[in-house]
Amino acid sequence: MSFSLSASIVVFDSDRALLRRTLESLAAAVTHAASAGLLTDARITLVDNDAAAGAMVDEPYVPEFAVPIATTWRRISGQGNVGFGRGHNLVLRDGNAAGADMHLVLNPDALLAAEALTQGLAWMRATPVCGMAAPNGTGPDGTPLFLCKRYPDVLTLLVRAAAPASIRLRFAGRLARYELRDVVGEAADRAAQGVPLASGCCMLLRCEAVRHTNGFDPAFFVYFEDYDLSLRLTQGGTWRIDYLPAMRLVHFGGLAARKSWAHIRMFIAGAVRFFNKHGWKLA
Repeated sequence: MSFSLSASIVVFDSDRALLRRTLESLAAAVTHAASAGLLTDARITLVDNDAAAGAMVDEPYVPEFAVPIATTWRRISGQGNVGFGRGHNLVLRDGNAAGADMHLVLNPDALLAAEALTQGLAWMRATPVCGMAAPNGTGPDGTPLFLCKRYPDVLTLLVRAAAPASIRLRFAGRLARYELRDVVGEAADRAAQGVPLASGCCMLLRCEAVRHTNGFDPAFFVYFEDYDLSLRLTQGGTWRIDYLPAMRLVHFGGLAARKSWAHIRMFIAGAVRFFNKHGWKLA
């Protein structure tokens, strides 16, 4: 069995050189998966949130990469900065994703290993109950990022997002439990089936599973829309999320909530919306 793949990358104030590396890594991963007989075609969309609403920008920064299967590259703009989830929904809810078997949500600062898609698609082929495959992410220095999580509580989120290192050290056990280190190991090298939450920096989604969610909740602007989608996708027990350590990527934007106070404010706003929707857990 081989699959048709759609993919979406939402761009806003992104480093163009890093974005090109991301696109090159995606092209290499598509090539690897096609050579393994897992892909029939790919449709890749760059969602440009930089352009003002109504403005169609013609800057041709989506390059053509040579891959051994039918692959289309497109760029959509003019919607303005509609946020992360709504940006991906422009693809998840249109014909590009509707006709695909699998959909890849990818950040513009996440570099896929050449075999990443091959590992993910092979697992999805062998595991029909898997609705989402979550990757093994590291930072640029190789530090594990622990992209899969347990359901959060307010105290843990505040410590992880805004506390100084000395305070985080005092809560190391709590943070480790939130990051599923007891399940995936300190090196994040153990596979895990049925993880609760996955990061939106890279999600390999089975389109059949994601259709009943209608994509990301547009009420979230940025942060926690990935956790919300994880919970809704697995609700009812038909589908599950599996963590695959062999599906590797390097994420340059790990722990983005610490970038600035503006990011922290958006992080808190997303957390409040998430807890209001799914239930508050204080500690």
